[in-house]
Amino acid sequence: MPGKSTFAGASLALSVMMLGTFAPRESSAAEPVVVTKVHVVGQFEPADKKGKKARGVSGMACLGKATDASRQCLVIDDELGFGEIANLTGDGLVIAHVPIPLVRKGQADEGILGVARNPMCGGNAKADEYGELDGEGVAIAGDWVYLASSHSCSGEDEYKPSSYLLVRFKANSPTSFKGASPVAVERSWRLADVLRASDGVGKFYGQRKGEGTNIEGLAVIGDRLYAGLRTPVDSDEAFIVGAPVADLFAADPTDHPEGLKAGVEFKPIRVRLGANTGIRDLAALRDGRMLILSGPTDDKADEAGVPYKLWLLEKPVSGKPQDLNVTITTPTKDKKGKRAKAEAVTVLDETSDRLQVLVLFDNIDEGEPTQYDIPLKP
Repeated sequence: MPGKSTFAGASLALSVMMLGTFAPRESSAAEPVVVTKVHVVGQFEPADKKGKKARGVSGMACLGKATDASRQCLVIDDELGFGEIANLTGDGLVIAHVPIPLVRKGQADEGILGVARNPMCGGNAKADEYGELDGEGVAIAGDWVYLASSHSCSGEDEYKPSSYLLVRFKANSPTSFKGASPVAVERSWRLADVLRASDGVGKFYGQRKGEGTNIEGLAVIGDRLYAGLRTPVDSDEAFIVGAPVADLFAADPTDHPEGLKAGVEFKPIRVRLGANTGIRDLAALRDGRMLILSGPTDDKADEAGVPYKLWLLEKPVSGKPQDLNVTITTPTKDKKGKRAKAEAVTVLDETSDRLQVLVLFDNIDEGEPTQYDIPLKP
């Protein structure tokens, strides 16, 4: 068990088991990156009724501050229609068994903003299969919590409407997602409009899984929402699309100066992460920078050894990420022997010279949260 860290908010490390340390390659940082495994108390709801499929994590974001004794976090899985609350405490990640419904099962929700953009997905529409959010990205900005679906055709090349939603709700308080009153959820189809209107991205909307648009990460900085794509990838560049939050959730976005207007093209941010490498998650830092978790675009790239890595984007408009020289690895496999995949990164704390994050995985029960304490270059 590691000793108490002097880094703010590292009290969590008191109850986690050290996995080891490693020195970043080609880095001038004197200190190594410290990697610790976080203990999970309890179990998340299973991904299938029989409980045979590993219940991984595809996204997580936390309320509160690093110095808080306990922090509520919202955890999502890409095969469910709800999020779950878990608490970061001195005991690790404690599952609270409190669900937050995000979409209605079996029946389309009322009052969704915008127009559903059926991508056809090879003509295999399953409009009646509504209820699986396919949630991939979570972000918190102010008192709003945002969640994005994959906006991707299914692995069977089917169109499922609830996989093309952008959802948000207001947290009950700065430290609690849910209070005594029901959570008011707002839903929008308009992130699909941004994908369709983004240069170099739009032509991939509706193509099969692994080739078409596939959102994996979400961040909100200032008044703008950013979505990171696992696919498509142009040579060695991945895409981040963005639009004003007000437009995505406005009653009529065309009334806004930057409104989502027909014929207006969006210019996505291109980030050079490497061949066959897409974005697995995004996270906003307090100073406006953006953290990127990158990884293989598909199983073939994964098997070929494309690494999972962390990058820092100084300014979201720059498109020039800094390689933090942190390679994410996991030796674990799911019940069928499939290797876990890094799917979520959550910022626990940040200073000018250090970054503390939690990385979670899909294809492994409870996401196997792993903490990384990263020294930053001056």
